[in-house]
Amino acid sequence: MEKMKSALEIALERTKSLEDNLKKELKEAEQQKYVKAARILGRSFLQGKTNKEAIKESIMRYPEEYREAALKAFLDEAAGAMDLTNTPLVLQAITFLTGDAKIKQACTEAEKLYRQYILKLKERSAELQQNLGAAMLKKLSREGIKGSALAGFNIKHLKQWKEAVAQLQEEYRNIVQAFRAEI
Repeated sequence: MEKMKSALEIALERTKSLEDNLKKELKEAEQQKYVKAARILGRSFLQGKTNKEAIKESIMRYPEEYREAALKAFLDEAAGAMDLTNTPLVLQAITFLTGDAKIKQACTEAEKLYRQYILKLKERSAELQQNLGAAMLKKLSREGIKGSALAGFNIKHLKQWKEAVAQLQEEYRNIVQAFRAEI
């Protein structure tokens, strides 16, 4: 009789263990549903289809136990796509959605870096404008075009400009990785 009781207890323990694992897996699957939705919100935000207020409203409707993971997924998605064109928008959303002082401080530091890179971009633009503009003026002058007919040059379509922007974007993305890890 003692052996049967032990076997029954073992069976009940295994059943309990399986039941706990099943509950854990179901909870993780449910959480993944909200994490996926938050990532979709992040992409939608980056595309300009939704705003930070709508995102906060959506995340606040999630069950409380999944909000933190969903917010983390949104932050990861948004910060992962940060570049020189969308940094201010992303930083505003992050500071709006979170109350964490550490994250807000990281956003402040990221904004400083962003401003430094914007200055670098403007300096590079002025340098290219000066160097390439002078060469283009000489070329047009040789062709007989000069004086008030020339107001300036748009260098943004030139290969050198695109290469300079790509290089600065790459440097900036590498620096933003530290910010992303921090949040």
